[in-house]
Amino acid sequence: MGAPSAWGSRKTRHVKLGHVHRTCAIDYHDTKLPAERDQRPVSGSLVDMTRRQVVHLSCGCLLCAAQSPDGFSPVRTRNSTMDRMFANAMAQGMQEYENAIRPVKQKLFRELNDHLTRVVATKALGNEVSVAEIGIGAGPNLEYYDPNTTRIEAIEPNDFMKAFVEQKLVDLGFPLDGFITWSNAVAEDLPLETESQDAVVCTIVLCSVADVDKALSEFYRILKPGGMLLLIEHTVADEGLLRGAQMLLNPLQNFLADGCNLTRNPGTNLSRIEGLSKDGLLSFSVPGMGLLSPHIAGLLHKKE
Repeated sequence: MGAPSAWGSRKTRHVKLGHVHRTCAIDYHDTKLPAERDQRPVSGSLVDMTRRQVVHLSCGCLLCAAQSPDGFSPVRTRNSTMDRMFANAMAQGMQEYENAIRPVKQKLFRELNDHLTRVVATKALGNEVSVAEIGIGAGPNLEYYDPNTTRIEAIEPNDFMKAFVEQKLVDLGFPLDGFITWSNAVAEDLPLETESQDAVVCTIVLCSVADVDKALSEFYRILKPGGMLLLIEHTVADEGLLRGAQMLLNPLQNFLADGCNLTRNPGTNLSRIEGLSKDGLLSFSVPGMGLLSPHIAGLLHKKE
């Protein structure tokens, strides 16, 4: 996923267009999300592609090419060999991306943890908050949680990720027992009770689910009233050469990257979920990520 490119690292700001804020590249050394600016995103270089970006390019079969950018694709049959390879790739090859997106995660998780602290204060002594992380993967978000007050319901269809999550817990000094409950499941069919979760965390997942609308409906279902959805997703570019490249290379991306789609706009799907505040949803570009640079992110409230 990404060698340095023409995105650079300059600070940029956003301008609100409806519910979604349009922005330019973020400064990934800053801990703030972009502030307001009336400027559209600029195009980055598509030439500076190496290791991770090549892994995130694509096939060309008609089945993959026919996928809808609106968030629906054929349900994939899991393959243990591919799952093992993908788990290793996610565990070992995502550091560039994690470094680039860190300021956004720091801000959103800080706000989420503040919210969860207030929730804990309203509960009986000793109670914890429950957070469902959808597609926990190799555990890149674990460092942002407070293990003293949070219990995580980990949803992950790839069982080979579990060993990496356990190693991450050891590295962080987090408890192996009681902190995480693991469920081998998909986002569209969550094995969790209705209105059982204080928060839902979903980062770089909606690109690969079979049905984005159904997944979002499940997130909404399991959230308690007043609960929060922390969302970070890459998305299709608004226009230009980058959008064209995403459309062209999406089939190969889908084939090699566990069903990932470059052409989805989850903001459109989110707009169809009534009862979920979207005022905090931002659109921005992540420096150095090439085809994966356009992003949306936010902390969204389920109305009480």
